[in-house]
Amino acid sequence: MDLIVPDWPAPARVRAAMTTRALDVARPEDRRRLREALQLPAEPGWLKQVHGTRVERLPTAAERPEADASYTTAADTVCVALAADCLQVLLCDDAGSVVA
Repeated sequence: MDLIVPDWPAPARVRAAMTTRALDVARPEDRRRLREALQLPAEPGWLKQVHGTRVERLPTAAERPEADASYTTAADTVCVALAADCLQVLLCDDAGSVVA
């Protein structure tokens, strides 16, 4: 699977990966393959993404919240963002207890 995994000094509990065009995460089968390849602890918090400024806290009661970004303070919660021509940014505190 074509994945880009950053080599960075982030806290050990914070992981990140970026897919390439070889994987179409709009397809349920490719989402399953991604979960398995990364051995994710939970289903990612897939958003109904919009071009806006709304940020949703995960986990949430909504199945697919409408937002452009997400963050979490909960362990084993997977935030995800889809991008075509937008720059993806991952932020976290030094302890890795807040991730966006």
